[in-house]
Amino acid sequence: SGAPRLPQAVKGIAKAVAITSASASRERLFGPGPMRMRAPLLPKGPSTPRDDFFWNWIMTTRPMSALPKFSIFVATALAILAVGFSASAAGSPPLAGSLSDFIVLDEAPPTPDTPFISADGGSIKLHDFAGKPLLVNFWATWCPPCIRELPGLEALSLQGERDGFEVLIISLDKGGPSVFKPFLSDRLGLEHLKSASDPRGKLARALGVRGLPATFILDSQSKLVGLKIGPAEWDSPEALALLKYYVKKGS
Repeated sequence: SGAPRLPQAVKGIAKAVAITSASASRERLFGPGPMRMRAPLLPKGPSTPRDDFFWNWIMTTRPMSALPKFSIFVATALAILAVGFSASAAGSPPLAGSLSDFIVLDEAPPTPDTPFISADGGSIKLHDFAGKPLLVNFWATWCPPCIRELPGLEALSLQGERDGFEVLIISLDKGGPSVFKPFLSDRLGLEHLKSASDPRGKLARALGVRGLPATFILDSQSKLVGLKIGPAEWDSPEALALLKYYVKKGS
């Protein structure tokens, strides 16, 4: 009775495939070998291994080119098997449309305790949003893909007020509110969506953000449960279904 579960051996296979997939994604985005930035750069500032814990946690794997071709073939075949099995299992996050490549974290790292500036101008931390699922989107006025997401994020935010989740956007503009507030209200006409600020990129670096847009989902206990690298259609039924999944899971 209950939801079907992956056998232990298949779980191990699925985990190995997930690591392989993350490595392939890294190489596709940044090229083989040392990571090279191809997305809009974050504001420059000091960074330490401790600040970079999340990126190192999820992306420090062997490059795909280091794997034998036969291993890649086997991993691909096993990926099809594992994905097919997990897709049939009840209780899995619904991933479709522009969120089909959403990365689910089964063993989530701790949420960083790094403060940032709230929309009201005060100091705040991600832990302060505990109690309901939270979508955190990093953006900037100089990032075209980010700008295209904003209307959808506003629509999702309004929906979240009814369905029990929150949407938080955090600007990385160095100029702070004087730059992004008129941009949101005057240029884009977004009156409901208010932005927090991380002008020195401290929180972004603590989460391992390397390019924009970058979106994280935290559960009702402020634990990181997944992320989306790149733009998505946040006003789509798929996005709403994903957030509702975490609302239901935390209830």
